[in-house]
Amino acid sequence: MCLLNPVLLFEVLSPSTRDYDSGAKREHYQQIPTLRHLLLIHQSERQVQHVFRGPEGAWEVREFTGGGIALADFAGELLLEDLYRLDE
Repeated sequence: MCLLNPVLLFEVLSPSTRDYDSGAKREHYQQIPTLRHLLLIHQSERQVQHVFRGPEGAWEVREFTGGGIALADFAGELLLEDLYRLDE
């Protein structure tokens, strides 16, 4: 599958590939000209890194362990409890 002009990407970090996904793979993603938001979602703990292009075009990072993530290019916010909701 090929994505054309993505603005937002989600990457779930498994323990075995976390270093690669949050390192070299993240750097590859940041080369995509249209990408504005990358969410690195930790699988084994409730933690999300929001990597985004700031107002000057430089990449910035915010970490979340609770609450919600407001994405400037989208209405509303993404709640961590929805990302980590377990089906009962």
